[in-house]
Amino acid sequence: MQANCLAVSLKKPIAPGGTSVLNIRYEGFLFGYAETGMLYVKDRIDEKFTIIRMDCLAYPTIGYPSWKVNQEAGQDSFSYRLAVSVPEPLVAVNGGRAIGSDRGEGWIRYRFENIRPAWRIDIAIADYGLLQKPEGKLKVFHFAEDLEGARRILETMSKSGTALEHLKFRFHSSDKFSSCYNTAVLS
Repeated sequence: MQANCLAVSLKKPIAPGGTSVLNIRYEGFLFGYAETGMLYVKDRIDEKFTIIRMDCLAYPTIGYPSWKVNQEAGQDSFSYRLAVSVPEPLVAVNGGRAIGSDRGEGWIRYRFENIRPAWRIDIAIADYGLLQKPEGKLKVFHFAEDLEGARRILETMSKSGTALEHLKFRFHSSDKFSSCYNTAVLS
């Protein structure tokens, strides 16, 4: 596995239980997924479907340039705000909260932030259709050929309001999960 390492020195040490904010603007190429050593990782950039996730080391993470050390240390939770630019008509979705979008000539930039402390960021990109209830709380992103299945899922999600509220409580009561209980992505 290959990795770039950036050492950050803070002006003042962080007190125990304290926090600090580090803003990172990252742009780069995605390649070398096979080098992660995880044989299930088959991710790639593709017009039909792209997924960007921690498993394929597609974005910077806090850690040490040693796979073993990072695995033993576990994953800390963090907050994120991100922007993903894609060519139209592609759509980017994320388990966090959508906070806006901007259009340019032939592209759209989607912006997201986490709902609760997260331990990873997952972004799916495809030519998705969107079904949602009028109040906009339940959303299903789907491929065109999955429209009927998406309708059934949205209807089931609507009927399961009590169960969804229970899941919302269960997931949100733990700071180890970033919940997207109200969004389904058919990929």
